[in-house]
Amino acid sequence: MKTFIINKIDNQKVKKQKGYIRLCNTKDVDAIYNIQEEIIGYFKEEEKGYFLPFRKESYLRIVNNPKTDGKIYGAFLNNEMIGWIFLSVAPRLEELKKHLPNLKGKSADIDGIIVLPKYRGNKLQIKLMKYIEKIALKEKVKNLIAEITVENKYSLNNAEKLGYKIQTQYKKDETITRYILLKKIKSKTIDRIMTIIFLFCVALNIYSLYGMQQLFESYFSLDYSKTLINMSFSPILFSISGAGISAIITIKMITTIKNKIFS
Repeated sequence: MKTFIINKIDNQKVKKQKGYIRLCNTKDVDAIYNIQEEIIGYFKEEEKGYFLPFRKESYLRIVNNPKTDGKIYGAFLNNEMIGWIFLSVAPRLEELKKHLPNLKGKSADIDGIIVLPKYRGNKLQIKLMKYIEKIALKEKVKNLIAEITVENKYSLNNAEKLGYKIQTQYKKDETITRYILLKKIKSKTIDRIMTIIFLFCVALNIYSLYGMQQLFESYFSLDYSKTLINMSFSPILFSISGAGISAIITIKMITTIKNKIFS
């Protein structure tokens, strides 16, 4: 169970409190719906298009059919829901894919994220989005899609901070224009392993250069036994470490170019 810290309520600093995030079930439907209604009532007239409401029956269907509709995860403080995020795999995702014709691999859509106004300022939106990325990775999702109303600068900034990129925009209706953003999800484990190997090769390279220095010193000091030892190991270590560094840099370059072309 993922936890988070609340240290602001109504924009006032308070004693740190620990909350948690978990998958919602049928018992949470009333809370999900009530938070939605509170948020809609909080919106100014020009902000009404930021979030299009669901009926309570729709939320009940979603939590009962996670494989066909998606999953809602709630943020809880003192066992009361203070926000939620909906990771959708519903048929509506096919509509979004029409705007992203080159999309490949399993995809999911962040179809709503809400935090109660009094708890804003705790970066809960970002924390919920980061959490959902880990869930998506476990479920082998390759693409996370987000729809954000053009005027919703706060949510747009948060999404871009997390690596989401604007792909296109479309008119939801006569008054609402939305961006479609995309983030490619990948495991960080491989990158970490490559970084460790890279650093190891750099260290090996430095060590082998030191060995080469010893080689020349032993040669010119006429200590031929040391010269033979250094001749055996230093060039080999230098070659291995150099090849390792070159291979990792090449892989990184190819991956970067591939992502630029196909993203």
